[in-house]
Amino acid sequence: MDNSGIISAIDDTTEYRCNICDHKSFTKSFPGLIQCTNCDFITANVTLTLEDIHRLYGASYFSGDEYADYLGDKKIIKKNLSNWLAIIRKYVDSGNLIEIGSAYGFFLEIASEHFHSQGYEISKSAAQ
Repeated sequence: MDNSGIISAIDDTTEYRCNICDHKSFTKSFPGLIQCTNCDFITANVTLTLEDIHRLYGASYFSGDEYADYLGDKKIIKKNLSNWLAIIRKYVDSGNLIEIGSAYGFFLEIASEHFHSQGYEISKSAAQ
């Protein structure tokens, strides 16, 4: 699938609201990033419609477009995610953990040994 037309850079005509404080004024930060002038939150300089997001993260995202076989690679993906969990646990050993973009829940599976874990995933095929 060709997703090259999905992402568009924010320009002077795009109205964008900060995800943190709801402010509407941004400055260019690092390449590809913008910074809220009110709370300093930095985010990607892109806009996506809900339709774009669903098209981008459809079933083919996990089996051909971005990943050859996400489910087939579960063992190696979980090993990699275990390394990230070890880094997190250096700072926070337990409590609540929320993962945005949980895919098939591999990280939630391993994190639930130490945290009360909850995830959000936009891909219906992955979230089932």
